[in-house]
Amino acid sequence: MSFLTSLTVAGKDYRVLNVSYDLAQETDASGRPSTVTRGGRIMIQVESTGGTELFEWMTNNFERKDGSVKFIKRDSNATLKELKFTEAYMVKYKENFD
Repeated sequence: MSFLTSLTVAGKDYRVLNVSYDLAQETDASGRPSTVTRGGRIMIQVESTGGTELFEWMTNNFERKDGSVKFIKRDSNATLKELKFTEAYMVKYKENFD
């Protein structure tokens, strides 16, 4: 099954080339969760555009944004799942032109 993935931030869509994310909780001595899950990191590689919105977000260390990553089935154009985030900071930005 093949998927399309898109990132939406502040009403603007980006074509996702690669995405991974992780979440974690602290555990106690017996291995049970001892804290609530409070976030994690989402690593996203998007297709380059002429826009500078992501660069501007990165260079403003006070700016937080809401957004989502949608995983869409190519054959039916139906959303398989959606990963939503709120008040997120961008903490790493890398642009590569090859």
